[in-house]
Amino acid sequence: MKRYSGRLSLDGNQGRLGYGLSVSGALSDIDNSMTESQYINPIVAVYDLRPFEQIRNADGSYNLDAYYNPVAINDKNNGDKRNQKQTTLVVNPYVTYKLTDNLTWKTNAGLSLIDLNEFFYSSKYNPQYSDSGMMGEKNLERATTYSITNTLNFVNTFNEVHNVNVLLGQEAQKVAFNQVYAAASGYPSDAVFELDNASTPVSAGSMKKASTLSSFFMNAEYNYNNKYYGSASLRYDGSSRFGANNKWAPFWSLGAKYRISEEDFMENTKDWLSDLTIRGSYGTVGNQDIGYYAAMGLYSYGYSYNSKPGAVPSQIANPDLKWETVAKADIGLNAVLFNRFTVELDYYNQRTKDMIFDVPLSFTTGFSSVMKNVGEMENQGFEFLVNTNVMKTNDFRWDVNLTGTLNRNKIVKLATDKPIENTTTIRKVGEAYNTFYMAEYAGVDPETGSPLWYKGKEGKETTSNINEAGQRIVGSADPKFYGGVGMNFKYKNFDLSLDASYTLGNKVYNSGFSYDMQVAARTQRLTLPDS
Repeated sequence: MKRYSGRLSLDGNQGRLGYGLSVSGALSDIDNSMTESQYINPIVAVYDLRPFEQIRNADGSYNLDAYYNPVAINDKNNGDKRNQKQTTLVVNPYVTYKLTDNLTWKTNAGLSLIDLNEFFYSSKYNPQYSDSGMMGEKNLERATTYSITNTLNFVNTFNEVHNVNVLLGQEAQKVAFNQVYAAASGYPSDAVFELDNASTPVSAGSMKKASTLSSFFMNAEYNYNNKYYGSASLRYDGSSRFGANNKWAPFWSLGAKYRISEEDFMENTKDWLSDLTIRGSYGTVGNQDIGYYAAMGLYSYGYSYNSKPGAVPSQIANPDLKWETVAKADIGLNAVLFNRFTVELDYYNQRTKDMIFDVPLSFTTGFSSVMKNVGEMENQGFEFLVNTNVMKTNDFRWDVNLTGTLNRNKIVKLATDKPIENTTTIRKVGEAYNTFYMAEYAGVDPETGSPLWYKGKEGKETTSNINEAGQRIVGSADPKFYGGVGMNFKYKNFDLSLDASYTLGNKVYNSGFSYDMQVAARTQRLTLPDS
């Protein structure tokens, strides 16, 4: 990888007028054949080339009789090629004006531009495309974000103990995305990668999409003598991604904090308890991450009927589709012990309302599904953070932090009493959102060695025919407990950080197991020498 980056920041003022500009940019060129390969995980490579299958033939050439040869496919000189060039530009000008000593107006504009140029070349060692004379793919993308924000900010301290900060604002944002894609096959050699050098065009296409977001907001903060704190916020957001009847929605929050350690009766604890704070909050936020046109009725073009171009309906409209809302309550405790240990404890209860699902439809409608607000989901649990300073000298410092979360997730409500079933998952009231629903393995038949599965939705009856097995709830992908461990070392002007994360109690579905079985079936044809 090669990367060039830079940043420029300019600030100035003239009396009550302030102004500034920040510009940052980056150019990157990445040859990421190995880092983007499916074989970056060696366990996946085992599915395609078993340990007893040779990587190379006796004459030194690659063994291409194997299902896939991951070493050949990732050959540095003659294997698959992936290249990614990316240009990033971010520009933020602003202007401020102090209407009074305590009241400031600010206008901030923003432009973010990301250009991506990707090329993928499938080599002669890749059996997926070797019969077509190798495959080349070109992808050009541009993502652009425009924004403008206007705020009015009041900050003041009354009688030296009443601290007030009030912010009123408006923001508008537009996100646009463009893409051009093309592919061709039939390369005369593995040294010319551009599409013009291929003999057979395979596919080409382009697309663009955009969305807009408009917001009005207020935020107020108050604290009394750095001891009692209160805050409140209110937003009114409108997004083009939702139905015509529900583009706008309000969101709000309230919070409070009490720093007990600032009370006079805590004065004698300063030696071992320098900070003790309890806090609580309740608020709502909205989710618009549902795709650009999820609520609209759409047509797909590029079809032909009787040798004439045409279009077909591809998505049914839902003008009532609205914001997904997350309401969260949180109660927490912060403490600093012996000026060495920092402890944070939290209990939270989070309810997601008007959940957005891709709900199946009867095929008699002409559509397979429609996006709807059909349910509610709950997450509740405990979180903790412990940070400790293990060692500190004039030149050296060693800190250790430990985090953990105990979370329980369940679906509270769906549109109907009937669960939403997919190939390997189920959405059902009372169960976790990421619940696996499939045939349950029952072990091996001791007489025949055949695998067994349970029949029906309950009971202990088994079968060796998986087509007779019933789908059952077999676990969840959600961990019962997860967190991380980190260490930070600093010696003079040098620092080093080490971090690790962990999850406990979650199920993992091995979607690549079918490939493993294909290899097993192939290896059964091998004739092994007599012992």
